Amino acid sequence: MYISKHSTYFLTLYAVIITACVFSLFVQPVFAHGTEVSFEKEIGDYLVDIGYDPEKPEVGLSERFDFGLTDNKTKVAVSFSDVWVRIEKEKNTVFAGGIHNPKFGKAGLIYTFPELGEYSISVRFQNNEETIIEASFPLKVAGSAEKSKKSLPIQPFIWGILGVVIGLLLSKVIKKYA
Repeated sequence: MYISKHSTYFLTLYAVIITACVFSLFVQPVFAHGTEVSFEKEIGDYLVDIGYDPEKPEVGLSERFDFGLTDNKTKVAVSFSDVWVRIEKEKNTVFAGGIHNPKFGKAGLIYTFPELGEYSISVRFQNNEETIIEASFPLKVAGSAEKSKKSLPIQPFIWGILGVVIGLLLSKVIKKYA
């Protein structure tokens, strides 16, 4: 079977388009205090900073949290190995776990709140086994549980249809030139 130079270009273009489509489905943007809001609390020599996005947490939508610790005097980021996070609602723990601080970027967590209400987010910054500082913040989660259950993301459907159309067109081109 002979594949022409034009078919190779079309196949390459097709691969790039499909890769971009898949990438857009599974990658979420992360903002470093660009559009997000944050909890900030001064405790002794430290400033505890928990950034979150979107600004108004809603039931059923993913919420991104970024954890940072700064020295109040020098305004330099404090090195930590991990942060332990606990999310509670009415004294019931809904999430608890450790998050490693990566070499690049921020220590972060994506969480989807299951119910409306008042939550508490507690953090403990650690350097290996040693606790540096602990803090807690309140967070109100709003929105309609019914709304979030009924609404389906449209983007996967659009990319799926676009992928099928491109695939059909390219298969016809390949048949024509093969």
